[in-house]
Amino acid sequence: MSESIYLIYKHTSPSGKSYIGLTNNYQRRCNEHKSSTGCMAFNNAIQKYGWDNFHHEILIENLTLDEANMLESKLIQSHNTLYPNGYNLREGGSHHSFSTETSQKMSNTRKGTTTAIIIETGKITRVSINDPRWASGEIVGATKGKKIGKRTKDQIQRRLNTLKMNNTKPSISTRQHWSNIRKGKRPAFSRSGESLGLIEIKDPRWDLEIFQKHKIP
Repeated sequence: MSESIYLIYKHTSPSGKSYIGLTNNYQRRCNEHKSSTGCMAFNNAIQKYGWDNFHHEILIENLTLDEANMLESKLIQSHNTLYPNGYNLREGGSHHSFSTETSQKMSNTRKGTTTAIIIETGKITRVSINDPRWASGEIVGATKGKKIGKRTKDQIQRRLNTLKMNNTKPSISTRQHWSNIRKGKRPAFSRSGESLGLIEIKDPRWDLEIFQKHKIP
């Protein structure tokens, strides 16, 4: 494994509590854990249950440093491994320094904003994730720096015009569909088949096949 390629792993004790971490050398990191270096809570659990009684798994492989940092934080949160529910003593993502771009993305997420397209003008801007225009379809999710395709823009606009002409409200299924578009997410699975919850559709790791759209049997 190249020193510049990272993975995210998970170790689960018989009690059901887990530890999630990242490394660019999995075997070396496992040896470090077994020799009681690093996280005290996790090391105490290893001493209590024994290394061989843990369930060891690799959640995601072939990540850059920035990708591993960002995803480690999300997985620690989604898998609820932060102490006392798990063995992680930190929220993750701080093992290495972030790039400016990654830091900005995380900052925007914490502020509760995301990039969106205003349908009527085609303008891309940042809006609150609680903006009521999401539900009406007046704005949809977008990737900053990329313009919405004319065909997509026209399709959405025609749909809105039809609803206005008929003076009708969208059905529950339509609102749910728009909600999914607004959130820009789809269910994702790791290569080992573990559910990662909803991941942004625009995330570049889909293209790298780091995430799977369906659980592999």
